[in-house]
Amino acid sequence: MDMTGKYLRVSQAELEAYLQDRSMLEGRIYSENIASDHNLIDLDKALEGLFFLLTGASQTTIEKATEPLSLILTGTLIIDPEQDSGCGPVTYMTSEQVKRISAALDRVTADALYSRYDADKMMALHIYPEIWNEDDAIEYLIENFDRLKAFYNAAVSENQSVVFFVC
Repeated sequence: MDMTGKYLRVSQAELEAYLQDRSMLEGRIYSENIASDHNLIDLDKALEGLFFLLTGASQTTIEKATEPLSLILTGTLIIDPEQDSGCGPVTYMTSEQVKRISAALDRVTADALYSRYDADKMMALHIYPEIWNEDDAIEYLIENFDRLKAFYNAAVSENQSVVFFVC
């Protein structure tokens, strides 16, 4: 199964509407036009690899990851426990959490990610999608890291919350 991580920047009013009526969120994230939503970022399959580089944790050691960077994958606040995006619940981060995540991401450099990259270890830990021994895998992660950082910076500048889902 292909798992891709998606993040959606939302205003406080939008978040409150989604918390009151999850069908509104479903209508948005399952819309035919979601790919063109300028508030959406799709990290493709880079999510778990980035999480590992940023936190040192994998799916099996996720509880060892610390905030705020752990929130990019775990999101502690659930929109609706009964809602499933295909690979788990839809979570969100408040605008205050988004500010903390953005500040933490801003402190991470591409050089730091290069130094943390260990293809053999990532393969041994079965970090999805297990492509880490390919020549351009680190560049794929760095490109998506830069996109993620820009996304969170934009959310901060607009005082937005972030909705996260995997599908």
